[in-house]
This record gives sequence, C-alpha cells and structure tokens, in this order.
Amino acid sequence: MDGFWKGDVKYGKQFSVEKYEETLPVTFYGIEKYLDFGLIRGVGLKFAKRIVEKSGKDMLDGIKDAELKM
Repeated sequence: MDGFWKGDVKYGKQFSVEKYEETLPVTFYGIEKYLDFGLIRGVGLKFAKRIVEKSGKDMLDGIKDAELKM
C-alpha cells in the first residue's frame, strides 16, 4: 500500500491509502493461510488443508492464471 498518515479530529491517526496492489498466494501453505483468513465463512484451517490436498497443483495453476488476467 502507498499512502500517507493523517490526523483526524474524531478518529485520531489514520492511514490514507492512495494505491494498493493485491497479490495472491503461490504456495500450498500460502493458499491454506489465505483460505483460513476468515474471508470465506465456514472455511477454517482444517478445511483449507483438505481443499489444498484435493486440488493440489490445479489450484496453484488456477490462481496463477487468475493473477495474469488481473
């Protein structure tokens, strides 16, 4: 993220984002942590590990393809 810190009378010190770059995980461990982060309701670490075990390399390839299209 790029931006700057500013002071707000009501909320105090805040970071104002001017631009950001989203990156996707590219390792099995990274995918497990990404899925376990809580963005998808009902997916915890155990379920994330099972998803990665079942999908394996196909999941990595799919993520890399999606990242190229961004």
